[in-house]
Amino acid sequence: MRMAHVADVHLGHALMNLRSREEAVMETFERLMEEVRECSVDVLVIAGDLFEHARPKTEALYLAVEKLSELKEDGVEIVATAGNHEIRRRKGAVSPISVLERMGLVRHLYYSERRPERHRYTATFDGVRVTFHGLQYLPKNSFVERAKVIRAKYRPDPEADVNVAIFHQALPGTIPDESEIVEPAYFPEGHDYYAMGHVHVPSREEKIHGSPAPYPGSPEPLTFLEVKDERGAHKRRGFFLVEFDRGGLVEYEFVEVEWSRELSVVEVSGERWEEELRRRVRRGQIVKVVAKDTGASPEEVEKVAIEAGADRCVVELRERRREVEEGDETEGPLDLEGIIREGVKRARAATLTRVDVPDDVVVEVALEILRGVREDNPPDLGDVEGIVAGEPPSEGSEESSEEPEESDGEEVGLEVEEVKVESRGTSSEGMSRAGSKLGSSGRPSLDRWIG
Repeated sequence: MRMAHVADVHLGHALMNLRSREEAVMETFERLMEEVRECSVDVLVIAGDLFEHARPKTEALYLAVEKLSELKEDGVEIVATAGNHEIRRRKGAVSPISVLERMGLVRHLYYSERRPERHRYTATFDGVRVTFHGLQYLPKNSFVERAKVIRAKYRPDPEADVNVAIFHQALPGTIPDESEIVEPAYFPEGHDYYAMGHVHVPSREEKIHGSPAPYPGSPEPLTFLEVKDERGAHKRRGFFLVEFDRGGLVEYEFVEVEWSRELSVVEVSGERWEEELRRRVRRGQIVKVVAKDTGASPEEVEKVAIEAGADRCVVELRERRREVEEGDETEGPLDLEGIIREGVKRARAATLTRVDVPDDVVVEVALEILRGVREDNPPDLGDVEGIVAGEPPSEGSEESSEEPEESDGEEVGLEVEEVKVESRGTSSEGMSRAGSKLGSSGRPSLDRWIG
């Protein structure tokens, strides 16, 4: 039997709030679905984040219904779990994946203490009995704390020829954010294939307990960081085509899908930067220009890029610091506030998201940090980093308006299994914050994270 493994489509995503980017994501999804149909698969697995929002835009939902309906008409089974963008975190809220299931389009797999059977689905394709085990996205702390439950509930089905586990989590080496990384030791053992999501760049190198755990990545790059690899080549985009027989996994290969090429990262440097930029920008592109040692301002670089045909431009300046020669003297003390304020101004010009934090607040926070460092007594930053970045307060903060779902009181052993992993795991502070989410019964509920 043949399976297509996709993830992180993010229908409805619009970089810099541009309609053209939203359309590019949808058009690439259409090409992806056509490729899946041409591969004559028996089942499509969506490993989270089909949608950008838990309440998707109408056009995004319509397109998903249209394309998934075409697959269903072809006799393709569709199995999905929810990513972090699709998670319901308030009682009574409904995930868009649940809506698709109600329409008869997908099998929505998730773990719930109230409905424990919902994480598993078994079907037979061409004589091959396959059991799918799906878990919605969980924050790292929640996943680690519940490791024993997850490993127990997600054991392979001994009566199945093939076991496929579906997760929306980041493995070591896939993303730089350590707060998102879950070590392989915490995952259940014994599955033939781990269909992974959450990482936007394709990778087939990852393993969990010796079995493949690949990431198909986002079909259309969502940020400039996802456009090129370290060699400057465009990163591949597409999905994994997986083949099983009654003996288990036969092979899996990456099937490339053409993406818009609308996003571009252009590096220019030196005195001839303007000529180089005009030559490399294509009309209609959304460009990030990395300008090295040009002596130009962000406004000057942006003006040239727009004149060359770019639709939008983001500028990143990289200037070498001038070495102070012997005998040079600075006139008076450094104007730290002025330097920080100029840095904030440049960051605002280059940011991809709207940030509702006044410059004065950002400057004051930065000065407070510098004062603390200078006094060898760093301040307690709390949620400062997230606030400056424009992120909402953390769930445990007083400003958070989200109410976690109450535990259903079901007797579930959630003690953390003693699993030996490297010391890159959760900090005691992070575990303490996770522990504060316990309900009055003293037992956290996975139902809070139902997708």
